[in-house]
Amino acid sequence: MIKHHYEYLIHWCISPTLFVSSSYKKRALTPRERGKRVRTLNITYFTVACILFTSIIILYMTHTITHINTFLIGFYILWSLSRVNEIFMAFMKDVFDKLNPRKRKKNGLQYYERIALALRSFIELILHYAMLYYLLDTCFVRYGLWNGLFNQPLRDPLTALYFSLITIVSIGYGDYYPIHPISKLLVMYEIINGLLLLAVSFTVYVGLDLDEKEAS
Repeated sequence: MIKHHYEYLIHWCISPTLFVSSSYKKRALTPRERGKRVRTLNITYFTVACILFTSIIILYMTHTITHINTFLIGFYILWSLSRVNEIFMAFMKDVFDKLNPRKRKKNGLQYYERIALALRSFIELILHYAMLYYLLDTCFVRYGLWNGLFNQPLRDPLTALYFSLITIVSIGYGDYYPIHPISKLLVMYEIINGLLLLAVSFTVYVGLDLDEKEAS
């Protein structure tokens, strides 16, 4: 019982959205219902990420991004951190469960559906890291904590989106690069997240799908 409470506490501290998602999925009575809940959560979180990023673009275009409340910026940052942590932990657990035959249980999702979920999560990661890069860089400059997190300021949200995209696919043109420990850690974390989703998840899901088709 104590271990169970500690696990809940750890999940809540690392990713509140993971805690909420896990509680929501556990209330499913059948594998099919659980799969439906997983799809609903995936689409909902993806939609929220698109809305949040669009709102940042609107705030930038209306020249109000530098005047928004610190608590609102904090919400954007904490939400994005919670989601990237949730995606990392959820897919890591799912991949290891699928590699273990004893833990490989059906939850109402076909493997092609899992790939669709992973693709949406991949795009969501790009958006969340873009928000983190842009808002943290803006905050550091605003409050004089540092000259910036990068070698040159991320001028607008689209520049941050561009940097997030080339980072997660490990291209890197060298025009922007991190110079502060926080931005360096975020960049490394994004690359790990990207590799997990692209290389590991897709390979495992496709491989298991082909194995099951051959077995049948």
